[in-house]
Amino acid sequence: MTKTKPRFQQTFPIFAILLGIAGFVWGGCSSAPETAGETESAEASEPEAVELVDSDIIPVADSPQKGAEDAWVTLVVFADFQCPFCARLAATLDEVVDQFDDGEVRMVFKHFPLDGSAETSRAALAVEAAGEQGKFWEMHDAVFDNFAQLPDDPDEMLVELAASLELDEEQFRRDMNSPQMAERIDGDQQLAQELQLTGVPAVFVNGGFISGAQPAEVYAAVINNIYEILTHGVETGEVDREDVYRSSVETLHDHANPTGGTDEPAEMSVQQIPVADERPETRDVVEAIVHIGAFLSFGDDPSLKFQRQLDEVADESDDVRVVYFHVLHDEDETVRLAHRALEGAESPAQVRELVHWLGDEDNDWRDEPELLDDFLDDHQISAVDDAEFDAIVEADYRVADDVGVYGTPTSFVNGIPLVGVPEPPELQEVVEEQLALASRIAEIKDLSGEVLYEEMVQGNQQRKEGPSQ
Repeated sequence: MTKTKPRFQQTFPIFAILLGIAGFVWGGCSSAPETAGETESAEASEPEAVELVDSDIIPVADSPQKGAEDAWVTLVVFADFQCPFCARLAATLDEVVDQFDDGEVRMVFKHFPLDGSAETSRAALAVEAAGEQGKFWEMHDAVFDNFAQLPDDPDEMLVELAASLELDEEQFRRDMNSPQMAERIDGDQQLAQELQLTGVPAVFVNGGFISGAQPAEVYAAVINNIYEILTHGVETGEVDREDVYRSSVETLHDHANPTGGTDEPAEMSVQQIPVADERPETRDVVEAIVHIGAFLSFGDDPSLKFQRQLDEVADESDDVRVVYFHVLHDEDETVRLAHRALEGAESPAQVRELVHWLGDEDNDWRDEPELLDDFLDDHQISAVDDAEFDAIVEADYRVADDVGVYGTPTSFVNGIPLVGVPEPPELQEVVEEQLALASRIAEIKDLSGEVLYEEMVQGNQQRKEGPSQ
């Protein structure tokens, strides 16, 4: 009778080591070690190809993949073709995968369009249709390269992109309208919901979750660590070669946090946001002791969900102030008008009224643009013009880059970063803690406004870093 090797999760050494790097997977590190391609493990003779056991939690299934089907490390990427951070991530991951030897890493794509706009859904269908002719990844790159230029009715531009890839136009048009293509996208969206994803881009590295578009060295370091652990586990007989994906997903995913919360993305730290500048604000800077810098796109559901949380905490205290930064995911004119109107609001009271209305689940303004027009007319809010708004957005993107914002929603409570949509108690707890601290410091040091804010950020930075050695 042949003895079988023990199951992955039942072998303590490899299990413990993987859990040991779990915090690294979604907590990040400052630098990447040498890539697996540079290690002794990669110098071993090339093993025969194996058929990996798929995961029931994050199945690869028939999704498009780049790299060897039996790769040791699998990156499952959830993305939206109208998301600028997803476009940035696509280029980053190509750079990362190129660092590793063949057979070490594969990349799997899953669709997670955050809105139902024509340009978003048709772009996803176009990429799937190109895949029917063997050009999924080429169309994937072409759409991301041109996402900002896609019109409201994008079909003809998508056909032009297909023609540039020498695809058969008749088949391409037919496949774009095929129910099978739509079913694939719906299946990916359902999986994203089961995984409790609230935004894009989102990456699972053998089940370990990384949110947002992180620097290349973050992904490279995580891949390298998982690769080294798994190859060692197979060499010592602690895990079957064909089970490396399924078992590591089962181990790492239990410790992932795809819903956001106060877990920070890699290298994100307490940051002093320019909250005193001429920005849309819910209260004047001198009136508040807790300042929340919110990087949002009102075109995506997670940002609107987070806005409802902001309404709740701001309504409970006149000492809480929210300052808004624009991080648009697409060029939808209605969404753009909402952001332009936010810049055009003439007072904190108008800002509060507008953002509350935008976040209200009963207002289907994204699908019924006339509702937004009527609201702006009724409240006498005039949107800034396109040229002025473009300059503002460009400046906001610079701020986002400076403080390490890689996705929406991202916020900073007196400098403390919150990524994604936190569970409601988490945001409330952070705000209440900051209210208590700020009120004491304001009284003891007789500070207010921007000076108090700077004092709070510095204190939060020191508390995060801990006592100096």
